Amino acid sequence: MVTSSFVIVFQQTLPEAVATTLSWVVIGVSAVSAMMGFVLEALSYFDRDGGAERTAPADPTPTTSSRPWVPDGDVKPLPPLINFDDELEQLYDYFDGEFPSQAETFLEGYKRMKTADRGQRGTIASDVRAGLNPIIVLVDDPEVESMLSQMGEDLFAYVKTDGAELVSVDRYALYDDGKKAPVDELQGRQARIRASVSNDGESMKTDVLLRFTDGDGIEVKRTKLPVGEVPTAATKELNTQVYVPSVASSVTVSPVPAAASREVLDM
Repeated sequence: MVTSSFVIVFQQTLPEAVATTLSWVVIGVSAVSAMMGFVLEALSYFDRDGGAERTAPADPTPTTSSRPWVPDGDVKPLPPLINFDDELEQLYDYFDGEFPSQAETFLEGYKRMKTADRGQRGTIASDVRAGLNPIIVLVDDPEVESMLSQMGEDLFAYVKTDGAELVSVDRYALYDDGKKAPVDELQGRQARIRASVSNDGESMKTDVLLRFTDGDGIEVKRTKLPVGEVPTAATKELNTQVYVPSVASSVTVSPVPAAASREVLDM
């Protein structure tokens, strides 16, 4: 359209020789431009540029959890006794993905427990336990009601229980040259003791107490072997040497709180 306009103007306003020359120049430029456009289109030049402009940058903002019992910020591990994440998932489904307003006190307290230091959790756990009562009233499913009642009992146990009561020695044995051996075969000798110490409570320093008794059940020796800090919901192995009294016939093993300054043995 533009090319035709130039040609008409040239033919009507300029001498014939000049008009003819300029008309051919315009036609030639138009032809070259058309050919270049065709080649660039064939090479997808225009699509490539346009695609780059249309590409949206990735959103770096992380999505937040839709679970109302998950707090923002750093979360500290809860002891298994009061870790109710699985139970809350069931309760969330029971209420069709929307907790009633009566659950707000419990949920807020539970989130506080997840971010609080060990020394503060006992007080918070009492409030969380009280927050269960309004939820129980709304439930008409016996299984869910039983689950909530058990959660209340676990919170009560956590508040009232000494932390050491949640630490246990799962298994132990005495060894001689790498083989298990009974106490009466190790009398008057050094033996190796191996024990697994588990913690269902708050992280704490722990010792393992060994009480050796004779054939009449009379204690002949007791010794504490330091295990060190046993984290929440973790198991730590004790593997060290111990002397077995010459009159010992049996041994009992139990965990006890360690002194704050207690050092762990080189095992």
